[in-house]
Amino acid sequence: STSGSSVQFFRHEGTRYGHILDPRTGFPTEKLLSATVIAPTAAEADALSTAFFVMGVENARAYCDNHPGVGAILIPPPRSGRTLEPTICGIPNEMLFFTDDTPPAPKETP
Repeated sequence: STSGSSVQFFRHEGTRYGHILDPRTGFPTEKLLSATVIAPTAAEADALSTAFFVMGVENARAYCDNHPGVGAILIPPPRSGRTLEPTICGIPNEMLFFTDDTPPAPKETP
């Protein structure tokens, strides 16, 4: 399951507000751009992706470290260089398929 605010948001007086609220403050959270979770059940993954989005990287990492079978790919806002730096928790490298040498897409024939 993935939670994020890239689609559901609004702007007010020049500020962007996402739709996921931090229940502690009642305001939209800005800790992550995206939280993707794998878990034993879809319901658990759905609940955790929203919770991780609110909790942020360090708390989500701690949860994954203490719950085998739960993994996450967390995307925090970019730093000044505007490069996204995903944080991967609880997902073995052999399950990931990131690559820089993706072959070109096949050309369409008319």
